[in-house]
Formats: sequence, C-alpha cells, structure tokens
Amino acid sequence: MASMQGPIAKLERANEHVAQFEREIRSLINPNSYNVVVETDSATGNLNWCFRSPKPVLPLKLSTIVGDAMFNFRSALDQLVWQLVLANNQKPDRNNNFPIFIAHQFETKKKSSLKGVNETAFEIIKGCQPKPGNNMELLFLPKLNDIDKHRYLHLCVLCIQSTTGTFDSNLPASENEELLKAFSEVPTGNLEEGIILFSIPSKFKPRSILPRFDIGFSEESQIIPNEPVLEVMGKMSKQLQGIFSALKKEVEKI
Repeated sequence: MASMQGPIAKLERANEHVAQFEREIRSLINPNSYNVVVETDSATGNLNWCFRSPKPVLPLKLSTIVGDAMFNFRSALDQLVWQLVLANNQKPDRNNNFPIFIAHQFETKKKSSLKGVNETAFEIIKGCQPKPGNNMELLFLPKLNDIDKHRYLHLCVLCIQSTTGTFDSNLPASENEELLKAFSEVPTGNLEEGIILFSIPSKFKPRSILPRFDIGFSEESQIIPNEPVLEVMGKMSKQLQGIFSALKKEVEKI
C-alpha cells in the first residue's frame, strides 16, 4: 500500500543534515574569527579592507554533511515517485524516478521515469520542474548528488558573501551609486591571505564596515551559481516540501 512515510523520513533526514551544517559553520563564518585590516592604498588613496588571516582550511566533515543532505533530498523524491506508482495500482520498476529537467526539456526527456503515475500526479510533477523564478536550485540536485556519490567530495570554502556599512547621510545621488557599485563587487572563491574584501575612496569616511562571511562550494563544484551552501540546501528543502504538499493527496488517495 502506498505511503508517504518513507519519502517524508528521507526529507526529514536531509533537513537534519542541513541543520547540522548550520551549527558546524557558525564559528567559521563569524567575522571575529578572522583578522580584517583597513589599509590605505598608496596608489589610489582608497581604503581597502584586507583579509589578513591565513588561508582557511575547512574540515572535510562539512563536505560529507552536504553529500548526505543531497543524497537524502534525491532519495526522498525518487521514493515519492515509487509511492505514486503504487497509489495508482501499478507496479513500479527500476526506471521509476523523479525527473528533474529545465521545464522546456521535460516532455522530451522524462522517458519512462514516470511510467505508472496517474495523470494528475504527472501534471503536478511537470509543473514543479525548474524554470526561472521556480525551483531553480532543484536543477542542481541530480548533478550534486552524483558527484558526491561517484567522484569526489564537494569541498567547501570560506568566502565573502556581502559587505554592509554605515556612512554619513545625505550623500549626493552619484556618490550613493558609487557606493552601491563598490558593495556589489566582492571577491569570489576561497579567501586567501591579503585579498581585498572591499574597497572605497577615502572621501566616504565610513562609520563602520562589516564583511559577511559564508561557506561556498569550491571550484570543483561550480555547476552552481555563487550562492552559499546553506542557502542552496535551504532552498532545496523548501522546494521539496512544496512538491510533497502538492503530491501528498495522490499518494494517500486510496
């Protein structure tokens, strides 16, 4: 008899990994854990916020947690399709899985993965496919899961995610635009000792500047945009919860 019990357990386990990852990185992304020094550029006169700590080497434990989360996300979706086939009084087989394609490719690439699923469930799954503004993080799940299972760990790196600051008010519009541009230009990838996190002309006389550190995927996993690992996993979890809610009635209708 079809049941949501297994898929839900897999999703809950994935969410446990996400929560564990969040706990593990708290001290790693704390700005107070690193030495950031304000230096004046002798050539331009700009104020540079420089990273003056040794290159961070993050524990491999983070990578294994990410891999476990990806596996359980993927497994939760595939088990959901298995239960959908059972709910439709059909016999599932090894070809059944949850297809994930960019939306316009779905019709040509779904193949036999949804064989035995009823028409309502089929249409719901079709509507859940990634497209701009809808479930885009889901698009990376199959590849991230396969890489971790068969190739290598998703190495994690410390990166600068954003910078915030306070300045004297009533700046002219042109200078506000200059500041916004400076704040949008942050280095990507693993932080190295001496890298400039943020640079502005000294005329702005900032009251405070606060870099926001985060954990990103290493260059080996650049199939994904420059988003923090925790943010990617959080969005995946939310997207799966939406899919489960939409399909729950189709599993439990009998």
